[in-house]
Amino acid sequence: MRNHILTTTTRIDILPDGEYSNRKTENINKLYETEKLLVHKPLGGSDFQALLQNIYDGTIISDTDGNILDTNERACHFLKCKNIDITGCNIVSLLYGSDISLIENIRSSLKENKYILIQAACVRSDGSMFPAEISVNRLALDHTVYFCFFIRDISVRREAENHLRTGNAAIQNAGNGIAVADLGGVIEYTNLAMLNLWGLDDKNSMCGMNIREFLCDDITASEIEQTISNHMIWEKELTCKTVSGSTFYVQASAASNLDSDGEIVGMVLSLLDITGMKYATRKLENTMAELRRSNEDLEQFAYAVSHDLQAPLRKISMFADIIKSKETSNLLPSTTDALDRMQNASRRMSELIQGLLQYSRVSSREKPREILDLNEIISEVIADLDVPLLETEGRVNVGQMPEIIADPLQMRQLFQNLIGNALKFHKPGLPPVVDISARVFPADETNSVPYCEIEVKDNGIGFPEKDAERIFGVFQKLHKPAEYEGTGIGLAICRKIAERHNGDLIAEGNNGEGASFRVTLPQGNIR
Repeated sequence: MRNHILTTTTRIDILPDGEYSNRKTENINKLYETEKLLVHKPLGGSDFQALLQNIYDGTIISDTDGNILDTNERACHFLKCKNIDITGCNIVSLLYGSDISLIENIRSSLKENKYILIQAACVRSDGSMFPAEISVNRLALDHTVYFCFFIRDISVRREAENHLRTGNAAIQNAGNGIAVADLGGVIEYTNLAMLNLWGLDDKNSMCGMNIREFLCDDITASEIEQTISNHMIWEKELTCKTVSGSTFYVQASAASNLDSDGEIVGMVLSLLDITGMKYATRKLENTMAELRRSNEDLEQFAYAVSHDLQAPLRKISMFADIIKSKETSNLLPSTTDALDRMQNASRRMSELIQGLLQYSRVSSREKPREILDLNEIISEVIADLDVPLLETEGRVNVGQMPEIIADPLQMRQLFQNLIGNALKFHKPGLPPVVDISARVFPADETNSVPYCEIEVKDNGIGFPEKDAERIFGVFQKLHKPAEYEGTGIGLAICRKIAERHNGDLIAEGNNGEGASFRVTLPQGNIR
């Protein structure tokens, strides 16, 4: 029992800690053992009884030892019992956790003419409990002194207080700075985060001040007042300064604060510190700008290198042709062979330069993406490969292809390289057969949009399983130039295109058993 005796009031709090409204006690009405007294007749006359029954609060009358003599219907309703059920019991048997010292305390306080207020959990007849506020008065009736207990169920109030405490704790612990102000902008309440934003320590330092003292200008404050007066939410990014002069950035919002009748009585201002995000965004923008400049420089460099190197290569090849045409009769076979080798080397180097230029442009010259029908793209690629198809007597079988969102030129380049490689690396004497199929998968936990897997499979010479990753490196060739022409850049370009589209490209194969290339691409929100 915790007693709080004030100057004119004795406050007694015997409410148990924690949640108890759904809890039941054991040994009902035996919390304080006492012999039940004989049943008394109702106190007073008919006028007194009429008054007793019309009192709004639950009312219990006891003798000065706490033994219950009479009750009204309201008290019986609270306790889920009848008058006869509790008449003769002691009042402390109805108050959870109390004992006879409560009666002694009441008796002593009333002798000193002090007002008594008790907060306790009342025990119902079924063992359940409810929180109550009980005032105790002395009642003189028929030359006898009694104790009168007025009981008020405060369940709703306690629940509201708990919600209020929970809400206040949530606001105080919120990461956003929160302030409540009246219609004139005078601050009435702030949480800890709001104080921290402005670099203040005293929890009362902002109360009584006007929001105009903290916002950028009067125009912003006027905007807020005008917006909330129309029952709308105001939102804006603001640049602010702490009391020490440091700059910080917030995402600010303000909403109307309404009373129980729905009338606007003020505003609730919320500030989210976005300083870190602002600096990170600025840094990212600078990095992106630098990257764009770097890409532009790289493209210009690649073009310059391509142009400047191609010119001497063309001259080398041209002068070799001049020597061969003018000095044919005077050239030794070994000299002619050397000139041929020189021209072949010039041609291969020119192809390598063009390949590097194409590889660099996959990232720097990507065009806006659009909805593509891969059936059309692959049909056009096959038409472009009609010469190698005729020379090898090859065949390309294409299943139904899906639509995707992609760069059309890069998709064409991707499939031209994959199908062209399948035709190039065929087995001697065996016409190449290329099978292209596709599967579409719905969005899942890993992929936010549907995606497709396209397989390009051939019956060619294949490659060692250990080289399945190596073949995607720049200039990586598994065969001598005399056996199969090429720069070794094509598959590197294919993978880079797939990755630029948030996809992937993998290869599987074995020597002499053909190769399979599977490209995975997001389908995107086509419909």
